[in-house]
Amino acid sequence: MPIQFSSIAHGPDTGAEEQIAMLVVHHTKKKTEVSQSPLEQILGSTGITATVETILVMENVIGKKDRKLHVTGKDVEQNEFYLAWNGAGYDFCEDAEVAGLGSVQLEVYELIKQYPRCSQGKLVKMIGKDQGQISKILYALQDKDLIMKLEQGYVAK
Repeated sequence: MPIQFSSIAHGPDTGAEEQIAMLVVHHTKKKTEVSQSPLEQILGSTGITATVETILVMENVIGKKDRKLHVTGKDVEQNEFYLAWNGAGYDFCEDAEVAGLGSVQLEVYELIKQYPRCSQGKLVKMIGKDQGQISKILYALQDKDLIMKLEQGYVAK
C-alpha cells in the first residue's frame, strides 16, 4: 500500500503501523561563517528534527569530493563517519578525523602509532620535512585529539 506524503504529518507512528521504514530527504541550510551542529544545519522548523527517530546529515568536505556523515537519534549512538570518494562511489571510513588527514599528516600519525614516544626530531629525520612543518602537523594532530605529547615524545590516543 503506497504511503502518501501527507501521512508523515500524522506522526512517526505511521511507519510502525504499516511496518515500514520511511526515509525523508530534506535540505540543509547554506554554509555560513558560523559553525553549526548537524541538527542546526537542517532547514526548517525544529519540529522536523523532533519527530524523527534517526537523523543522517551529509556534509561536503571543502576542496574534495568526500563527505562527512553525521548520525544522531533516539536509538543510535551519535557518531561521525567519513565517506571517501573513490571515483565510482564512496568508501566508508569509521574514523572521520583520521580519514580527513592530509598525506603528510597521516604519515606522521602512522609513525607515532608505530613508534610510541617518538620525538619531533626523530619524525623530522624519518619523514624528511622541515621542523616547522612537522611542528604544525603535530599541533594539528593534538588539536584533533589524535595524539598527545608526553615528556618523552608523542603517543597516539
